Amino acid sequence: QAVPRADRSRAQLRSQLGQKTFNVPGLLTFGSYSNPASTYFGMVPRNIQSRFPSAFGAEGITRIPFAGCMSPERINNIILRQSNVVTARNVKNGCPDKLISSISLENEGSAELVHAPLGDISFRMATLTRSGTIIYAGNSNDEYMLVSVDENKLAVKLVLDGTPTVLKSRSDVNSGSERFIRIVLTEDQRVSLYVDDVQEGGVTLSGGMFQLADTQPIYLGLLPEELGIRGDGYTGCISDLVVQDKIFSYTLDAVRKTNVILDRCRTIQPVVTDPTSVPDATSSPMELPGELKSCSMLQTNLAPDSFLLASHGGTMNYLKIDDISSNRLYVRYMLDFVVSTVSTRGVLLFVRSDDNKEVILKFDQDKVTLTVAFATTLEIVWEGTINDGRPHQIGIRRAAYTVQLIVDGEALSEDMPKMGRTEHSFRLTQSGDLDSCSNGICIGGASASLNQDERLGYNLDFVGCFSGISLNGQVYDDRRITKIGDVPQCAEGAIMSTAHFFNGESSIVPDVTVSDQESSIFLQFRSSKQTGSVLTLLDPSDNAVLDVSLDNEKVLIRTSRGTEEMVASEGADMFYFCNGQFHTLGLTVGRNSVNVNVDEGDVTVNLEDAGPYTIRLGDQFLGCMQDPIVNGEMITLANPRSNSGVLLESCPKKSF
Repeated sequence: QAVPRADRSRAQLRSQLGQKTFNVPGLLTFGSYSNPASTYFGMVPRNIQSRFPSAFGAEGITRIPFAGCMSPERINNIILRQSNVVTARNVKNGCPDKLISSISLENEGSAELVHAPLGDISFRMATLTRSGTIIYAGNSNDEYMLVSVDENKLAVKLVLDGTPTVLKSRSDVNSGSERFIRIVLTEDQRVSLYVDDVQEGGVTLSGGMFQLADTQPIYLGLLPEELGIRGDGYTGCISDLVVQDKIFSYTLDAVRKTNVILDRCRTIQPVVTDPTSVPDATSSPMELPGELKSCSMLQTNLAPDSFLLASHGGTMNYLKIDDISSNRLYVRYMLDFVVSTVSTRGVLLFVRSDDNKEVILKFDQDKVTLTVAFATTLEIVWEGTINDGRPHQIGIRRAAYTVQLIVDGEALSEDMPKMGRTEHSFRLTQSGDLDSCSNGICIGGASASLNQDERLGYNLDFVGCFSGISLNGQVYDDRRITKIGDVPQCAEGAIMSTAHFFNGESSIVPDVTVSDQESSIFLQFRSSKQTGSVLTLLDPSDNAVLDVSLDNEKVLIRTSRGTEEMVASEGADMFYFCNGQFHTLGLTVGRNSVNVNVDEGDVTVNLEDAGPYTIRLGDQFLGCMQDPIVNGEMITLANPRSNSGVLLESCPKKSF
C-alpha cells in the first residue's frame, strides 16, 4: 500500500515487492520517540502496554499474539538480524511461502500440533464421517478434552479426575457443508457448544477446567496408540482452528502430519448412486468423493455460469447475447454481470445499432468508462480499480433519457439531451452473422474487424472471467449464451491471479536465451496432476537437452544422453505436488552440468550438448506457473517465441 498503484506498473510492483511476500494476519510495532532503540515486533510486553494505555486501548489490542512471518526490516538504516536482536521469545528463522490454515484429513489422517494453553476453541469443518475424532488435548487418560463426530452429531467429551462429561449438538454436522464450531469456557466453569453461532448445549463443571501441560501437543484426527484412547479416524476438512486466541497455521505449527493434504478444505458433496434418493442421517456412512482422495483437478471446481475469455493467436474469444430484439434495448433495460481480471485494460461490452449508434463499456488501471454514442455522446466514468483479480459487479441501466453505470453498488447517472424519438432509438440488425456486434451484445471481445479498431480500445492481451450475466432479469448461463471461439468455464468464485494456466496439452517458449556459462532459472508452479513436464531445455535446433518432469511422487530428470536421475524430497520419501500450493524449481546451468533443485531437494546431471539454450514450459502439464526468473530477471510470458494454448494471467484460484 506504500506504493500508489497509479504511479507504478504491475511489473514494477512485482520487482519491488520481490517474489516472496507474506500475507500475514496482522502486525504490531511499537516505538518510543524519546528512546528510538525500544522497538517491539509481535507481542508487546504488558508493562509497556500499561504505560501507554491510550495507544493500546482499554481492551488491550495485543491480547492476541501475532502469528505469522516478517521479513528483515530496517531501523535507522540498520538491517534487523538475529545478531542485533536484544531478546527473542518463540521466534524461529525461516518462513514458508504460504501460511495455511486448512487441511484435509484422508484415510485415517492425523496431525500433531504445537502446544497452546487450553481455552476457547473454534474451527470450521466439513465432513461426511458418521463418527471420528477431530481434536484431542489432554495430560492423561484421567484429564483430557475430546472433540469428535459421534453418530452424526458434534460431541465434546471432558474428562476431569477420571469423570467424563459429554456435550452433544442437537443438529447433525456431517452433511458435507461447512459448519462453524465454537466451544466456549467461561470463568464460572460453564462450557457451551455452538454450531454456526447457535448454542446447542451447555454444562457447568464441578471441578473446574484442567490446564494443559506445556509439554503436551494438540492432536487432530486419528490418535496415537500410546495415548491409550480409542477413537475412529476423521475424514474431512478442518480449517481456521483457534485455541485460546492462538491461530494455528499448519505450515508453522504442525509437528507431524500423516495422510494430510494442506489447503484443501471446501464443501463436500455427498455421493448419491441413486439420483432419486436423498441421503439422511440414518443411512450408512458415506465415502468422500474420489476427487478429494486424489489430485484435485483445477477444472473440477468450475462454476456453470462463468466464462473464461482470452485471446489465442490474435483471435479473441468472446460471448454474445444474440437472442434479443431491438425493443429490449430501446427505452428501458437492465444489464448486469460480474467480471474478474488482472489485465491492464480491455473492452467489457460493445453493441452497435444498424445506424451506427454505439454502447461501449471499457476499463483501464484506474477507471471504468461507459460511452453511449447516439445523436450526442454521453460518457459516465467510475473512478476506481477493477483489475485486482477479484469479482466486481457491473450494471448498466437505461430508463428513457437516463443512463446509469453501477460498479460494486456505486451508481452514477447521466441524462441524455431530450431530442426526438429517432435520435434515441436503437435498432439491431436481424442478420445471423456470429461475428457481428450489431445483431447482439458482444461481451469481453469482438471479431477482428472491430478489435483492430484502435478507437474502440480492445486489448488482445485481455483475460477475464465473466459470470452472473443477465439482461432484464433473464440469466445467460452456459445453455443460453452464445460462445464465439474457445470459451471454457472459470473457477468457482471467479477469482483470477497473475499465474498462467496450462490445460494439460499446452506449452510455451519464453523469449529468452540461457547461456551454458553459470546461468540460473527459477520457477514456481502449482500442479493438478502428479505427472507432466514442467521445464525443458532446448538446443539451437529445438532438440530437448534436459527435461524436468513430475513422475508421481518423484521428480524425473532426463537428458539427451539417455540418462535419468531422480530428485529426492528433502526430509521425506516422496513429493506431493497437487496439494494446492506453489512448488519451486531451480536450475543452475554450467558448461557441462545442470543442478536441479525442487523444493529443497536437488541433483546434478551432466550435459553433452553445449548452449545457448531456450526454455519450454509445460508438456502434458496441468496446472499453473508464475513468470520464470532467469539470471535474476523476471521474464514475462506476454510476448513469447511460441505459445501453444497457455492462458496468460488466468490461473483460477480455488475456493476452499
